[in-house]
Amino acid sequence: MRPRSCAGKQEHRLHYCGACKTLGSRYGQSSRMLLNHDTVFMAELLSELSAAPAEWPTQYRSFNCMAMPKEFPVTLDYAAAATVLLTHWKIADHCEDTVSRAWQLARRLFDSTSRKAEAHLRRWNFPLQELDATLGAQQQLESRATALEQVAEPTAHATGLFFQHGAIIIDRMDLATPLYQLGLAFGELVYLIDAFEDFDKDQATGAFNALRRFGLDRTWARGQLRQLAATIQARLAGLPLQENFRGMVTARLNANIAAKLGESLPVLTCATHRLTWRERWRNATAYARQLRDKENPGWMKGMAVVAGVTFIAFAVPQWAKAAHNSKECLSLGFNLMALGSVMATVAEAATGQKESKFKSCCGSCVPNDCDCSCCDCCCECGACGDCCGSCDCGGCDC
Repeated sequence: MRPRSCAGKQEHRLHYCGACKTLGSRYGQSSRMLLNHDTVFMAELLSELSAAPAEWPTQYRSFNCMAMPKEFPVTLDYAAAATVLLTHWKIADHCEDTVSRAWQLARRLFDSTSRKAEAHLRRWNFPLQELDATLGAQQQLESRATALEQVAEPTAHATGLFFQHGAIIIDRMDLATPLYQLGLAFGELVYLIDAFEDFDKDQATGAFNALRRFGLDRTWARGQLRQLAATIQARLAGLPLQENFRGMVTARLNANIAAKLGESLPVLTCATHRLTWRERWRNATAYARQLRDKENPGWMKGMAVVAGVTFIAFAVPQWAKAAHNSKECLSLGFNLMALGSVMATVAEAATGQKESKFKSCCGSCVPNDCDCSCCDCCCECGACGDCCGSCDCGGCDC
């Protein structure tokens, strides 16, 4: 459920960074490596259903990865525990399927972390015994099952349990059954995607692969994945969600399925004037001076603010513009997602080509609700309104 369009990207970033920091606070810094977009999606969904506040404390925002929160929104806390425990079972499954020492080392490394997550979930009365019995039966099912649905059932049921118990966590018992049904389909989708992606690798390593085990090929899997995606969309339609959120999730799901299947999405272009490095530097210095004048620090501190903010705003302009003050802007030097943007910029400069991040952007942009991170294609569909005036679109002809 990685975002592949501008719609909902800010909301996902809030949950992604918040869940990452919750993992670090609850289970130690090493556990942050376990974070994945699927459990973050569950947190987004539960937050939407519980009408959680749109703004959380600054510790959860996308600034300074080292700033750890001391209080935890329940949806993020739950997602963090789910991430750790599901990863524990995934590692255990890999240890059974292969003789890789890396997986054995991972199991020992995160063993105490998974026990902490279990203790935390137990305080929420999560059905741990049912989860253990379900996922613990995976290896037996793989040896005696007669259909793919049977070996996918433990993952599907386990995911359903987490979604179902999420309804209890947010005090929405009326949604327990529909959320379980959604989790069931989502879990089966995750299991099948894993088998689809590892189809060739599992043959080379001799590891178990559900598709090969039952004589199925990737063509069959493609059709089944599309069918499961349609089922998930139908389940989402039955939940009391706002239309823009439902549309964002549907677009994200379809874009990710297409990416996993290797299907090319339409590449959208727009008549933009790409900023030169000189123009980008000029914008960065102007933004730095704007923050300095707004905060009005002393002469020496003002020079430091201009120097630091100019560098950050030049390297990651869209991230910098989301900062409310110079301190937040400077903390981006410790933000992992921002550093990833820097690496992408370096790669772009080295190759002389710009890779489209959001190829299906215009298909999922929400008018007047775009964060302009994918400004090139938002300008094309006119979803940003005054996009050219506030983004690095240069002379974009909106």
